[in-house]
Amino acid sequence: MKEYFGGCHCGEIKFKFCSNEAVEIWKCNCSICEMLDYEHLFIGHDDFKIIKGNELITEYSFGTKKAKHFFLLKIVDALISSAAKE
Repeated sequence: MKEYFGGCHCGEIKFKFCSNEAVEIWKCNCSICEMLDYEHLFIGHDDFKIIKGNELITEYSFGTKKAKHFFLLKIVDALISSAAKE
């Protein structure tokens, strides 16, 4: 496992996660991801941590409400999403 760091465009949110170095990137076909051409790297919840700005994040769910999408409050752009495992 390797540790990676990232954040939002404005720098208000910082996060880190651990992942295998060889990963599979997945294209979602939901209405939001398809429209914005998002690609996903799936990371276990225990391997992801917000290290700055957690209080600035809000949650949005739609449709079946199984996936939770997280957004920076002051900028309406997706940061991360979390889908519940069935």
